[in-house]
Amino acid sequence: RLIEMGHILTGFDLSTAMIEFSKERLKGSGFEPRVFKMAMEEFSIPGQFDMAYCLVSTFKYLLNERDASSHLRHVATHLRSGGIYVLGLHLSDYSRPEQQREHWEGSRGGIHVDCTIDSDPPDPASRLEKLESRLKIREKNKQTVINTRWKFRTYDAAQLKSLIDSVPDFSLEKCYDFCYDVNEPRELDSPWEDVILILKKNEEVENNSSS
Repeated sequence: RLIEMGHILTGFDLSTAMIEFSKERLKGSGFEPRVFKMAMEEFSIPGQFDMAYCLVSTFKYLLNERDASSHLRHVATHLRSGGIYVLGLHLSDYSRPEQQREHWEGSRGGIHVDCTIDSDPPDPASRLEKLESRLKIREKNKQTVINTRWKFRTYDAAQLKSLIDSVPDFSLEKCYDFCYDVNEPRELDSPWEDVILILKKNEEVENNSSS
C-alpha cells in the first residue's frame, strides 16, 4: 500500500524464506524490491530514510537490553535529522498470574486458518515470557498443523521509558494505542497494554555526531 502511494521502501529480515516471500509479493508492482537479510540489532542499509517502522511486537524478539539499545541506535543512524520511528508493541503486566490466550480465524480463496496463541505470565526477574502458537491450515481435504514456541522480552511502561531515555538519539513525540487514531494520543504511563510510539530523531544528536 505504501508503494502504491508513491513511497520508496526498503526492508530487511533475518529469515531467507521471509525475504523471498516479500520479493514474490512485490512482483508486478513496478517496484524494484529492496529487501536485505540482516539482524535487527546490527544492520547497515544503503541510504538515509525519513521514516522507519517496526510493529506487532517484533521489537520484543530482542531479548536483552544491549540488543534493544543497539537496534534503536542503528535505526537512528539510518534516519535523516528529524526522522520518525514508529514502534509498536504489547506492554506486560507483571501482576498477571494466569496464562493468556489469543485466538483468531480467517478464510480466503478456499483456505481456512485457525490460530491460537498462548502466553505464560511474564517473569519480572528474567524479563522474558514464553509463547506458543498453534496454526491450523485447512485447504480442501488437507489440514496442516504448525506449532511454534518462542520467547519475548517484556516491558512495562516504566521499563520502556527507561530504554528510550538511555538512547539520546530519540525523543518520544507521541504515544497511541492500537486503534491508530492520531486524534487520541495517550500517556505511556497509562495502564493499558498496546502502544504505538512515535520516536523522533533529535537534530542536535546528528549535529554533534558530525562535528
